[in-house]
Amino acid sequence: MLAKLERTPYAARFKEVFGENIFVERAKASMHATYAIERFEFEDPGFRPYTSKSDYYLDNKLQLTAQELRGKKLVDNPAGGNSATCHID
Repeated sequence: MLAKLERTPYAARFKEVFGENIFVERAKASMHATYAIERFEFEDPGFRPYTSKSDYYLDNKLQLTAQELRGKKLVDNPAGGNSATCHID
């Protein structure tokens, strides 16, 4: 990942933000790259428009059908889909 980042136009900005020698310390550079991606995903509303039926359900904008609620129960089950390990519900 870092080798590819170093060859992109973003490398200059990355150095500007995290220091000119950031690519020397590979572990530190990797941590900062991961952080930058995390911030983008969190802050850019275009990345996560939250317009799915599930999103509307979680915002109390609609009700799920009985069949959808059964499916949700299966997906949320820690012994089944266990979606709560990755998704807020």
